[in-house]
Amino acid sequence: MDQHNAVKLAPVVSAVGDRGDRWVLFDGDNTLWHVEALYDHARSELVHCIEASGADANEIEAFQRLEDKRLFEKLGYSAARFATSFENTMRRFVPGATVAQLSCARHLAQSVFERPAEIDPDALGVLSCLRGSHHLALITAGERWVQERRVAEFHCADMFDVIQIVERKTATVFRKLAADLAIGVEHSWVVGDSLRSDIMPALAVGLNAILIANHNWIEVEHAENRPSHLNMVHRLGDVLPIIVRAGHEIPAPAHS
Repeated sequence: MDQHNAVKLAPVVSAVGDRGDRWVLFDGDNTLWHVEALYDHARSELVHCIEASGADANEIEAFQRLEDKRLFEKLGYSAARFATSFENTMRRFVPGATVAQLSCARHLAQSVFERPAEIDPDALGVLSCLRGSHHLALITAGERWVQERRVAEFHCADMFDVIQIVERKTATVFRKLAADLAIGVEHSWVVGDSLRSDIMPALAVGLNAILIANHNWIEVEHAENRPSHLNMVHRLGDVLPIIVRAGHEIPAPAHS
Protein backbone atom coordinates (compact mmCIF):
# COMPACT_ATOMS: atom_id res chain seq x y z
CA MET A 1 0.00 0.00 0.00
CA ASP A 2 1.26 3.45 -0.89
CA GLN A 3 2.47 5.44 2.09
CA HIS A 4 0.49 8.44 0.77
CA ASN A 5 -2.75 6.48 1.25
CA ALA A 6 -2.21 5.83 4.95
CA VAL A 7 -5.03 6.97 7.19
CA LYS A 8 -4.54 9.96 9.48
CA LEU A 9 -5.70 9.23 13.00
CA ALA A 10 -6.49 11.40 15.99
CA PRO A 11 -5.47 10.29 19.50
CA VAL A 12 -7.87 8.10 21.42
CA VAL A 13 -10.12 9.58 24.09
CA SER A 14 -11.09 6.73 26.39
CA ALA A 15 -14.69 6.65 27.55
CA VAL A 16 -13.73 5.57 31.06
CA GLY A 17 -10.23 6.97 31.43
CA ASP A 18 -8.46 3.61 31.51
CA ARG A 19 -8.19 0.46 29.44
CA GLY A 20 -9.81 -1.90 31.94
CA ASP A 21 -10.21 -5.41 30.52
CA ARG A 22 -10.52 -4.23 26.93
CA TRP A 23 -8.03 -5.70 24.48
CA VAL A 24 -7.32 -5.73 20.77
CA LEU A 25 -5.40 -8.81 19.64
CA PHE A 26 -3.65 -8.35 16.29
CA ASP A 27 -2.40 -10.92 13.84
CA GLY A 28 1.00 -10.28 12.24
CA ASP A 29 1.37 -11.70 8.71
CA ASN A 30 -0.77 -9.86 6.15
CA THR A 31 -2.32 -7.74 8.90
CA LEU A 32 0.38 -5.54 10.43
CA TRP A 33 2.97 -6.47 7.83
CA HIS A 34 2.56 -7.92 4.35
CA VAL A 35 4.19 -11.17 3.25
CA GLU A 36 1.92 -12.26 0.40
CA ALA A 37 3.92 -10.27 -2.15
CA LEU A 38 6.98 -12.28 -1.08
CA TYR A 39 5.13 -15.55 -1.73
CA ASP A 40 3.87 -14.28 -5.08
CA HIS A 41 7.34 -13.20 -6.17
CA ALA A 42 8.91 -16.54 -5.24
CA ARG A 43 6.14 -18.44 -7.01
CA SER A 44 6.58 -16.32 -10.13
CA GLU A 45 10.31 -17.02 -10.14
CA LEU A 46 9.67 -20.76 -9.81
CA VAL A 47 7.20 -20.72 -12.71
CA HIS A 48 9.68 -18.78 -14.85
CA CYS A 49 12.41 -21.28 -14.06
CA ILE A 50 10.29 -24.36 -14.87
CA GLU A 51 8.49 -23.07 -17.95
CA ALA A 52 11.85 -22.87 -19.72
CA SER A 53 11.54 -26.66 -20.00
CA GLY A 54 8.33 -26.26 -22.05
CA ALA A 55 5.70 -26.62 -19.32
CA ASP A 56 2.65 -24.34 -19.22
CA ALA A 57 2.96 -21.49 -16.72
CA ASN A 58 -0.67 -21.68 -15.56
CA GLU A 59 -0.38 -25.43 -14.96
CA ILE A 60 2.81 -24.97 -12.96
CA GLU A 61 1.28 -22.33 -10.71
CA ALA A 62 -1.97 -24.29 -10.24
CA PHE A 63 -0.04 -27.43 -9.26
CA GLN A 64 2.16 -25.60 -6.75
CA ARG A 65 -0.86 -23.96 -5.08
CA LEU A 66 -2.72 -27.25 -4.75
CA GLU A 67 0.42 -29.01 -3.52
CA ASP A 68 0.92 -26.30 -0.90
CA LYS A 69 -2.67 -26.77 0.25
CA ARG A 70 -2.23 -30.55 0.45
CA LEU A 71 0.94 -30.21 2.51
CA PHE A 72 -0.73 -27.74 4.89
CA GLU A 73 -2.66 -30.55 6.58
CA LYS A 74 0.63 -32.21 7.52
CA LEU A 75 3.14 -29.37 7.84
CA GLY A 76 0.91 -26.43 8.81
CA TYR A 77 2.52 -22.98 8.70
CA SER A 78 6.10 -24.27 8.68
CA ALA A 79 8.65 -22.91 6.23
CA ALA A 80 9.32 -26.50 5.19
CA ARG A 81 5.81 -26.76 3.71
CA PHE A 82 6.36 -24.04 1.12
CA ALA A 83 9.84 -25.29 0.21
CA THR A 84 8.57 -28.87 -0.17
CA SER A 85 5.77 -27.70 -2.46
CA PHE A 86 8.38 -25.99 -4.67
CA GLU A 87 10.55 -29.10 -4.83
CA ASN A 88 7.56 -31.32 -5.64
CA THR A 89 6.49 -28.90 -8.36
CA MET A 90 9.96 -29.04 -9.91
CA ARG A 91 9.87 -32.84 -9.85
CA ARG A 92 6.39 -32.89 -11.41
CA PHE A 93 7.26 -30.76 -14.42
CA VAL A 94 10.97 -31.55 -14.77
CA PRO A 95 11.33 -35.35 -14.60
CA GLY A 96 14.84 -36.21 -13.53
CA ALA A 97 15.45 -32.77 -12.05
CA THR A 98 19.03 -32.37 -10.91
CA VAL A 99 20.17 -31.69 -7.38
CA ALA A 100 21.03 -28.16 -8.47
CA GLN A 101 17.52 -27.58 -9.87
CA LEU A 102 15.87 -28.86 -6.70
CA SER A 103 18.22 -26.74 -4.59
CA CYS A 104 17.27 -23.69 -6.66
CA ALA A 105 13.57 -24.39 -6.08
CA ARG A 106 14.13 -24.68 -2.33
CA HIS A 107 16.20 -21.49 -2.26
CA LEU A 108 13.41 -19.57 -4.01
CA ALA A 109 10.91 -20.77 -1.41
CA GLN A 110 13.18 -19.98 1.53
CA SER A 111 13.72 -16.43 0.27
CA VAL A 112 10.16 -15.66 1.45
CA PHE A 113 11.25 -16.08 5.06
CA GLU A 114 14.58 -14.32 4.73
CA ARG A 115 13.46 -11.12 3.04
CA PRO A 116 11.90 -8.31 5.13
CA ALA A 117 8.14 -7.83 4.93
CA GLU A 118 6.53 -4.49 4.11
CA ILE A 119 5.00 -2.83 7.18
CA ASP A 120 1.39 -1.74 6.67
CA PRO A 121 1.37 2.07 6.38
CA ASP A 122 -1.62 2.28 8.76
CA ALA A 123 0.02 0.18 11.49
CA LEU A 124 1.60 2.97 13.53
CA GLY A 125 -1.49 5.17 13.39
CA VAL A 126 -3.92 2.40 14.30
CA LEU A 127 -1.84 1.15 17.22
CA SER A 128 -1.26 4.69 18.49
CA CYS A 129 -4.97 5.38 18.31
CA LEU A 130 -6.05 2.22 20.12
CA ARG A 131 -3.45 1.98 22.87
CA GLY A 132 -5.11 4.67 24.99
CA SER A 133 -8.35 2.75 25.31
CA HIS A 134 -7.28 -0.89 24.90
CA HIS A 135 -4.48 -3.19 25.89
CA LEU A 136 -2.72 -4.38 22.74
CA ALA A 137 -1.49 -7.88 21.98
CA LEU A 138 0.32 -9.31 18.98
CA ILE A 139 -0.56 -12.98 18.53
CA THR A 140 1.19 -14.40 15.51
CA ALA A 141 1.31 -18.01 14.32
CA GLY A 142 3.94 -19.94 12.44
CA GLU A 143 7.46 -21.25 12.74
CA ARG A 144 9.12 -19.52 15.68
CA TRP A 145 12.36 -18.42 13.96
CA VAL A 146 10.38 -16.86 11.12
CA GLN A 147 7.97 -15.01 13.38
CA GLU A 148 10.73 -13.87 15.74
CA ARG A 149 12.44 -12.34 12.74
CA ARG A 150 9.23 -10.61 11.60
CA VAL A 151 8.62 -9.20 15.08
CA ALA A 152 12.21 -8.00 15.38
CA GLU A 153 11.82 -6.13 12.09
CA PHE A 154 8.48 -4.58 13.12
CA HIS A 155 9.20 -1.04 14.31
CA CYS A 156 5.96 -0.85 16.35
CA ALA A 157 6.62 -3.96 18.43
CA ASP A 158 7.22 -1.95 21.62
CA MET A 159 3.64 -0.65 21.52
CA PHE A 160 2.22 -4.03 22.54
CA ASP A 161 1.51 -5.11 26.10
CA VAL A 162 1.88 -8.76 25.10
CA ILE A 163 3.55 -10.54 22.18
CA GLN A 164 3.04 -14.26 21.71
CA ILE A 165 4.15 -16.62 18.96
CA VAL A 166 2.09 -19.79 18.72
CA GLU A 167 2.24 -22.77 16.39
CA ARG A 168 -1.43 -22.35 15.43
CA LYS A 169 -4.22 -20.09 16.61
CA THR A 170 -7.17 -22.11 17.84
CA ALA A 171 -10.16 -21.54 20.12
CA THR A 172 -8.14 -23.19 22.90
CA VAL A 173 -5.30 -20.70 22.41
CA PHE A 174 -7.65 -17.71 22.53
CA ARG A 175 -9.52 -19.11 25.52
CA LYS A 176 -6.27 -19.48 27.47
CA LEU A 177 -5.19 -15.96 26.49
CA ALA A 178 -8.51 -14.58 27.68
CA ALA A 179 -8.10 -16.32 31.03
CA ASP A 180 -4.40 -15.49 31.50
CA LEU A 181 -4.81 -11.81 30.58
CA ALA A 182 -8.25 -11.31 32.18
CA ILE A 183 -9.66 -10.21 28.82
CA GLY A 184 -13.25 -9.02 28.74
CA VAL A 185 -14.19 -10.97 25.62
CA GLU A 186 -17.51 -9.19 25.05
CA HIS A 187 -15.78 -5.86 24.42
CA SER A 188 -12.43 -7.02 23.07
CA TRP A 189 -11.38 -7.66 19.50
CA VAL A 190 -9.28 -9.90 17.29
CA VAL A 191 -8.04 -8.35 14.04
CA GLY A 192 -6.60 -10.59 11.34
CA ASP A 193 -6.65 -11.69 7.73
CA SER A 194 -7.51 -15.37 8.17
CA LEU A 195 -10.93 -16.90 8.73
CA ARG A 196 -9.34 -20.19 9.74
CA SER A 197 -6.61 -18.87 12.01
CA ASP A 198 -8.02 -15.60 13.38
CA ILE A 199 -11.73 -15.06 12.97
CA MET A 200 -13.39 -18.42 13.58
CA PRO A 201 -11.35 -19.31 16.71
CA ALA A 202 -11.95 -15.83 18.15
CA LEU A 203 -15.71 -15.96 17.58
CA ALA A 204 -15.81 -19.43 19.12
CA VAL A 205 -14.74 -18.03 22.50
CA GLY A 206 -16.95 -14.93 22.38
CA LEU A 207 -14.43 -12.36 21.17
CA ASN A 208 -15.40 -9.80 18.56
CA ALA A 209 -13.49 -10.11 15.31
CA ILE A 210 -12.61 -8.08 12.23
CA LEU A 211 -11.42 -9.76 9.05
CA ILE A 212 -9.02 -7.85 6.82
CA ALA A 213 -9.85 -9.26 3.40
CA ASN A 214 -6.79 -10.30 1.42
CA HIS A 215 -6.20 -12.53 -1.58
CA ASN A 216 -3.76 -14.67 0.37
CA TRP A 217 -4.07 -18.43 0.25
CA ILE A 218 -7.47 -18.62 -1.40
CA GLU A 219 -7.31 -22.42 -1.58
CA VAL A 220 -7.29 -22.77 2.20
CA GLU A 221 -9.32 -19.74 3.25
CA HIS A 222 -12.25 -20.38 0.92
CA ALA A 223 -12.65 -23.84 2.43
CA GLU A 224 -13.79 -22.20 5.66
CA ASN A 225 -17.49 -21.43 6.13
CA ARG A 226 -18.04 -17.74 6.72
CA PRO A 227 -20.36 -16.67 9.54
CA SER A 228 -23.60 -15.00 8.44
CA HIS A 229 -22.51 -11.69 9.98
CA LEU A 230 -18.87 -10.81 9.51
CA ASN A 231 -17.03 -7.57 10.21
CA MET A 232 -14.83 -7.24 7.14
CA VAL A 233 -12.58 -4.42 5.90
CA HIS A 234 -10.05 -4.07 3.11
CA ARG A 235 -7.41 -2.00 4.91
CA LEU A 236 -6.04 -1.95 8.42
CA GLY A 237 -7.08 1.65 9.08
CA ASP A 238 -10.74 0.76 8.57
CA VAL A 239 -10.95 -1.33 11.75
CA LEU A 240 -11.44 1.86 13.78
CA PRO A 241 -14.97 2.80 12.57
CA ILE A 242 -16.15 -0.69 13.48
CA ILE A 243 -14.95 -0.21 17.05
CA VAL A 244 -16.61 3.21 17.05
CA ARG A 245 -19.93 1.63 16.15
CA ALA A 246 -19.46 -0.73 19.08
CA GLY A 247 -19.58 2.28 21.39
CA HIS A 248 -15.95 3.26 21.89
CA GLU A 249 -15.02 6.93 21.56
CA ILE A 250 -12.42 6.52 18.86
CA PRO A 251 -12.48 9.08 16.03
CA ALA A 252 -13.12 7.79 12.52
CA PRO A 253 -10.02 7.97 10.28
CA ALA A 254 -9.62 10.83 7.83
CA HIS A 255 -8.20 9.59 4.53
CA SER A 256 -5.70 11.70 2.64
